Amino acid sequence: TYTASETPEEYVFYGYAPSTVKPIYYYFESTNHGPRHRYVGSPPQLTIVGLHDDTTVKVYDLDDKGVIASFTINGMEFRRISLANETYFKVVSDRLVSVLLSGGGWKEWGGHGASAFYPSTDGGYVGDQFIFAPINATNTIFFIEDAHVTI
Repeated sequence: TYTASETPEEYVFYGYAPSTVKPIYYYFESTNHGPRHRYVGSPPQLTIVGLHDDTTVKVYDLDDKGVIASFTINGMEFRRISLANETYFKVVSDRLVSVLLSGGGWKEWGGHGASAFYPSTDGGYVGDQFIFAPINATNTIFFIEDAHVTI
């Protein structure tokens, strides 16, 4: 256990990769009955972004208790892991990381983009430095005071 002023020994994230992931892209196919939408889906993906150097990360499958992935990541690096549909998972790290679960190109109905909050490198949602994962969609960054954004 730890108090609010102490750093925890590990950070734990839990998640579920549903079977309803959206398609990564679609195309039209010409048929005798006119154009038809065809979808090509992608598996659920777990993107883990390092906020600090030399961070140890393990991803567990909660159903079979196995290790899906184990690695060390540095700040500004990311690791993308494909998951099977309907996977319950647990991410454990020894330093704070950002974790984004996505599937396909749309994260929600209404167009491209990710619905996610990334913590600052200090661990909160207010801060001076944030590290974002590259995704196949548009990132919109909101801020409440003047800021310098480097891409």
